[in-house]
Amino acid sequence: REYFGDGMAFPRPIAPVVARDLRYINSELGVRSVFAETTPDLGPSNSGGKKRVCSQSWDVSAMEYWMLSRIMWNPFQDVDKLRAEYLRRSYRRAAPAIARFYKPIIDAFYASPAKSRFDANQYQESMRYLFKTGLESKCRDALDEAARLAAGEPPAVARLVSRLRARFDDWCAHKGDFERQELAVPQTKDWAKAGESDMFYLRGSVGRTPPEHSRVLVRHDTKTLFVRFRCDDSTPSRLRAPKFDPSSEIGLEGDGVKVIFGLDGNTNGPTVSVSCDVNGNRCDVKSVKPWRKYSAEWKATVSRDKRGYTVDFELPLKSFGLDAERNKNLDICFYRLIQHEVRPGKRKIATWGGADPRQRRTWGILKFE
Repeated sequence: REYFGDGMAFPRPIAPVVARDLRYINSELGVRSVFAETTPDLGPSNSGGKKRVCSQSWDVSAMEYWMLSRIMWNPFQDVDKLRAEYLRRSYRRAAPAIARFYKPIIDAFYASPAKSRFDANQYQESMRYLFKTGLESKCRDALDEAARLAAGEPPAVARLVSRLRARFDDWCAHKGDFERQELAVPQTKDWAKAGESDMFYLRGSVGRTPPEHSRVLVRHDTKTLFVRFRCDDSTPSRLRAPKFDPSSEIGLEGDGVKVIFGLDGNTNGPTVSVSCDVNGNRCDVKSVKPWRKYSAEWKATVSRDKRGYTVDFELPLKSFGLDAERNKNLDICFYRLIQHEVRPGKRKIATWGGADPRQRRTWGILKFE
């Protein structure tokens, strides 16, 4: 079972890697059957009232889906020839222009050392592979040419080009929205002089405001990083956190907060998550596989009032192998789970800058002073 279905509305050209992997498990391991989850082609008219419009993924990745389906039957096929066949049959005279649109994005994708996730955010990916690589004009020119060539083809060709162009224009409209947050961490004992930010958005979103306001303050004394979450709540009587299982390796559930930070300067390196819920239950997990509890000394205290709750973390840097003098910058994700605002089994997650907790390159940066 795999998850190589492209679940985001930005190209993820993984067919060559999937073909290589399938050839290996077939030839070397004797595997004869595989299956993968993928994104359904659901648009506004056939999504059953669901908010998610999955057809946006198909607008940019239908070619990849088709190639993957062919590769799953026979992974020994030539991927480049499959790509050329799809373009020729789908875009007809506009095929060369569409190929010029995809080619630089594919090259940028494989030139980057960054990890790729099936559920990555399309706007963050467009910043990495399209805008920061200077490919915007080249790709726009290719789409302009494709639209001109599609004019003399069957209407379906023009629709395919138009939908691809709509996704490109949407990426351009949100260019820069996902710049990483930065916050200075003063060396002080006074919370009134601490660094402060309330730039919390729904996880992985572009400026979507959470249902409740959150604020974080940070300071240090060279040995310890102090983090204070102030979590306002319109209905504090509904704050809830289920009974905590100390043996759990998943982490806390229910209303509470997390501080997730890197243990080195590598955005693909190990991380630690320290959590505390409204009942004062604590948990820490290190990002190794399998995930495991992490034995570091740290503290967290909770105080509740009529407007919400406050959580104070004390994180001794040395316990995590960090040093305020040596590690001047720290990748960090501030995370708040809002459990009571939605029906049971669902939740809202607010993060600093809208970062995705699973993608360290989207986290903010603390700068020790």
